[in-house]
Amino acid sequence: MATKKTTAPAEETVEEIEEEAVYDPYERVPVKLPRVSGADEIVYVSVNEYSCTIPRGKTVMVPRFIKEEVDRSEAAKEALHATEESLMNQGK
Repeated sequence: MATKKTTAPAEETVEEIEEEAVYDPYERVPVKLPRVSGADEIVYVSVNEYSCTIPRGKTVMVPRFIKEEVDRSEAAKEALHATEESLMNQGK
């Protein structure tokens, strides 16, 4: 006697895809650079042919992509100073 093989239908899985927040890179956002003794009073920032100057100690409105670059630059400076301090302490 031959048996007929049946297969259960595949379960359909629905994955929810989270959409990344879409934002306008040209949206103006506030940025304020701290005053630093011995540093230039005006900071020149250029990203993909868009350039601007940001005065230290004043809040100015800049495109979001400029603020992101300023934030990235400040984080890199902080990491550099932390590494310098770590190396100085190792030498003692």
